[in-house]
Amino acid sequence: MSNDLSNEQKETLIINNSSQLPESSGFQTGPAKYEVVRLLGRGGFASVYLVKNLDLDRLEAIKILSGDLMDSEVLERFVKEAKISANFNHQNIITIYEVRREGDWDAFIVPNKIKERHREPFTYFTMSYVEGRTAAQLIKKEGCLSTKRVLKIAIGATKALERLFTGISNPKTL
Repeated sequence: MSNDLSNEQKETLIINNSSQLPESSGFQTGPAKYEVVRLLGRGGFASVYLVKNLDLDRLEAIKILSGDLMDSEVLERFVKEAKISANFNHQNIITIYEVRREGDWDAFIVPNKIKERHREPFTYFTMSYVEGRTAAQLIKKEGCLSTKRVLKIAIGATKALERLFTGISNPKTL
């Protein structure tokens, strides 16, 4: 099954506000800031979608906490994940742009099917979108990876962990 949304699923409701900018401004004229492009992945904890940031004209990812997990402990862990990631600037760590605890669909152009899956208010964070596959997806698709490829992945992960745990990126200071 493809993660791409069908034309039927792309039915959207766009509400324009009365204080519109001229179309030539390059900014979104209604309240919508993001357009959902497709589902990237779903787990027991959250769903991740590819979205287009309409103001900045770039692709981002949005991670939305599953609605049935909205107890305070899970919510705090979810927000903590975003805050920890947001405090690091490293090529091997996803950049967090925005966190919302009580989000609503007014900021999105989104299919009704997704609205039904994630009822308002919902908690989400937006982050940089990185094309490609995860290590788990690579192994599932290709089987055993070459030593060179495994080392490349491991070195990138090690550099990210080093940055997270020590804040040091210079081997001379370790």
